[in-house]
Amino acid sequence: LLMQVKWKKMKVPLVNEFPNKGTICFKDFVARDTNKEVKKAAIDFVGRKSDQNILVISGEIGDGSTFLACAILNEINSRFPSETVFFITLETILYWLKTNQNKEILNPKYLDSHYAIVIDSYFDKRGQKEFEKFLLILKNVKTKIVITCNNDVHVDIDFFRIRIQPRSNKEKAIILRKVLKNEDVVFPSSVIHYLANSHYSGVRELVNMVIVLLAASAIFKCKINLPFVKRQIEKIEMRRT
Repeated sequence: LLMQVKWKKMKVPLVNEFPNKGTICFKDFVARDTNKEVKKAAIDFVGRKSDQNILVISGEIGDGSTFLACAILNEINSRFPSETVFFITLETILYWLKTNQNKEILNPKYLDSHYAIVIDSYFDKRGQKEFEKFLLILKNVKTKIVITCNNDVHVDIDFFRIRIQPRSNKEKAIILRKVLKNEDVVFPSSVIHYLANSHYSGVRELVNMVIVLLAASAIFKCKINLPFVKRQIEKIEMRRT
């Protein structure tokens, strides 16, 4: 866990700097069969004014919670260019709390000086209590806050929750084609169909599989076709067992 790792002093993240800045938007979040309401809730959150200023996006690791949160920040930058946003990982915040570093960043007045804040987190059961304690700090913050996490959060604070559901096979095929297009790579339709119908459900898993197959193709100087892909996946599965 983070608390057991020896860290160097962490720098304060820069305002208006975050992963995928200016490169992804809501249209890039695939929601054809599943997650339509999730996507709509994220879009509505950008301009909505309500008592629920905290949006929690949960889902399995690699399913797109951080992707959707960054799409929210990019939409805010597009709609409200004069406003500032802030992206930080929960692990960084917890480390600062433990080591008394940069505590001023947790001041409600400082947080409220931004239009929106994304707190990107991953935690297991050991980090649950620390995560929920931190949420209580946000009770006095009025700005928009997006929290991504891989587990459901249980805490006595008012927030709006959405959970990303596993993609359908058709959606996985769409995601694969988007990834391949971005990499300027072509896979046979049979390979895309095979990967989309495999047990690899997370977006990150699919992207990693594309990277593995491209690397194997270059190393063994083989074309990427269905027999080659099946052999590579079989080797991967054998190493896991």
